[in-house]
Amino acid sequence: MLVFNPKIMTFLFTVPDISASEGIQKIAGFSRGHHNVNSVRIGINRSENSSVCRLFLYAYLNGKQVSKYIGEVSIGQKCSVVLQMKPYEYYAIVNDMCAGLSFPRRRTLPIGYTLKPYAEQDYTGIRIPFEVEIKNIIVA
Repeated sequence: MLVFNPKIMTFLFTVPDISASEGIQKIAGFSRGHHNVNSVRIGINRSENSSVCRLFLYAYLNGKQVSKYIGEVSIGQKCSVVLQMKPYEYYAIVNDMCAGLSFPRRRTLPIGYTLKPYAEQDYTGIRIPFEVEIKNIIVA
């Protein structure tokens, strides 16, 4: 969905029972401009034989992915998310956990997009099925 001047995004999601992966799979996020140049997202992955998933704040800055570990969540757990894009920082709050990414001031575009769930098989770039229950998305 196209959005004007996005700065903050809130939503609820239920932690999916995902396959193991080393890569970060996208739950949701938003961009200011092209999504692989300037965006902020919540991602998830899971270790082999683990009953919990790891959440990450991650962003693309000029085409390069940077990430910060947020914490662990259980499969089926309900999560409340706040993603915010500020001039020098992107940050995320998920339930009672938070993480931030700092960087030099960036030029952003006044329009962007909301970003939907997406997953790839590790090291192949091949898209794999990935469904996440997301509710109450608000972008302001």
